[in-house]
Amino acid sequence: MTFIDDEGRIFGKFNLIDVVIGVLFIGAIPISYGAFVLFRTPDPSILSIEPTQVMAGNPVDLVVQQSITPDMVRITGNFLSPSLRIVIGDRPAEAFLVASQESAEIRLPDLSAGTYDIVLLEQELELSRLTNALVVHPSETVMAINSLTPTYVFSGQLGSMRIHGERFQPRLTARFVSRDDIGGGEFTSTGEQYIEAPDFVLESPTAAEITIPLLPEGIYDVVLYNPAGEEKARSSDQFSVITTPTTTSHARITVRFVSRSDVEFTMTVGDKDTSVLANGLGVDFLPNSNILASLPPVITERISAFLNQAPEELRQRIFEALGDSSQQTAQETWAAALAGDQREQRRIIDILNRDDHRGQGLLAAVAEVRSVGSRRIMRGEATIGLPLSNPGPSYISDQSVEVFDAVLDVPVTLTRSGWSYGGQPVKVGRVFQMETLGYAARGWVIDMEFLSRANQRP
Repeated sequence: MTFIDDEGRIFGKFNLIDVVIGVLFIGAIPISYGAFVLFRTPDPSILSIEPTQVMAGNPVDLVVQQSITPDMVRITGNFLSPSLRIVIGDRPAEAFLVASQESAEIRLPDLSAGTYDIVLLEQELELSRLTNALVVHPSETVMAINSLTPTYVFSGQLGSMRIHGERFQPRLTARFVSRDDIGGGEFTSTGEQYIEAPDFVLESPTAAEITIPLLPEGIYDVVLYNPAGEEKARSSDQFSVITTPTTTSHARITVRFVSRSDVEFTMTVGDKDTSVLANGLGVDFLPNSNILASLPPVITERISAFLNQAPEELRQRIFEALGDSSQQTAQETWAAALAGDQREQRRIIDILNRDDHRGQGLLAAVAEVRSVGSRRIMRGEATIGLPLSNPGPSYISDQSVEVFDAVLDVPVTLTRSGWSYGGQPVKVGRVFQMETLGYAARGWVIDMEFLSRANQRP
């Protein structure tokens, strides 16, 4: 028997054309399968979620991601699309927001405490599952504040505060609550006054940072509230606003004064400043105690202003002079004088007048001229502060001005913003005002040094 007979059949049974077609068909099967495997779109899948822990009832991240809102969970995966849906346990996600094929976010439904699978579906067909991927903690877990840093600031000081605690949540607000009258702020439902922090930045469930607003002096509770205004955590009496400490010293400054050449005044050695009492009133700041009661109220105010600016050493000398009284009585006398009590002001003025005869009284607590340099005439343009009775500084254009340097000894107080005298800053480059009963002058500080106590003139 021939392989192919006269009729073209193989072994006399199979038609040659049919065999060729059959072979080609069989050979095409693996090729087609390979092409299917190579070019088909893989099934979508989910790889991870973040965060993995939330709180029941109010789904809030326990591991906070700044780009995630409180009820959102981020999903990473492959071939994600908006046509898919997510189920948490047996509850569908409230929203499925696809950012790319590899990233999406879901909005969580209300969930009871427990552990849940995250399932990716296409219609009803399960495509991918993360087993025990999400842990929901009981809602009765209590938020707490453990510590504050810092625990105090100085009056008028701004800054930030770090709060450490447990189970912090996003969208909280922080309030500084006082049980005392702080003269401002709003009131809680329980009648406590508070000032709200302008910012609350959540770093983790155990750490947050807030901005400290301007607060009156006092002791405060730091209280955290949820968006509904419900108190969630409180630190009682842990934060204080205290008086800014000051340090007194004596500085010797060189001031360059500029005035119109047609303004006649003479600055001489020994001139003592009166501007710390009030500018431009033209009344002696050491009134005779016998007529104090008959002076207008403005004089009482000026004496109060001066005492308020007096250095600590002067205040202590007054306390010592009140030696017939107890320390408490001396303090009460001082406080009453500051408040405008003319009788107590008279007692202090008498002490200062007596001390002044010995060269160690009130006038030793103000700026004093130690030397005056030669005057020179200059021409040009300048803005100067003389005379102070004008509505504003005088502007000189192409006119002659008088310039001279004077050395002054000035009692200064160290504040947070630097050395100060009578409410004006004292530093090189700043304007300094000098005023007596006969003139007022303004210049700028060109040199400054501090005096040791041995070099201070009594």
